[in-house]
Order: sequence, then C-alpha cells, then structure tokens
Amino acid sequence: MEKNSMLGANSVLLSHDRVPSGEFGAGNPAKKVRHLTGPELDSLANLSRHYKILSLKHGEEFYLN
Repeated sequence: MEKNSMLGANSVLLSHDRVPSGEFGAGNPAKKVRHLTGPELDSLANLSRHYKILSLKHGEEFYLN
C-alpha cells in the first residue's frame, strides 16, 4: 500500500503486489479498480483518523490492545 491509496473491504493484497498512490484496489487477489477522485483523496486523512479511533475503542474486543 502506497500513501494515498485505498484497498476495498475483504480484499487480499498479496505480499509481492502493491496499490500505487492515488488508486483503489479490490478483490482476491486485489487488482486495480480505478483512480481515486479528488474528494476521495481529500477524505483519506479523516478516514484514517476515524479508523484509528475505532481500532483503539474496540481493539480489546479482538485482543489487539
């Protein structure tokens, strides 16, 4: 995963593969689906913060903390 990229839910990124910056990948194995739009790129930072907060909040449920 490169900076400013996105991987779809339940997708599997193989160890030798990558999702280049600015792209969305999905599938099993993950493949390029499309380029991210401007609004999607703008929202990535907020989404990352949101998921971090959720992981801290619920991590103990999955023995992650």
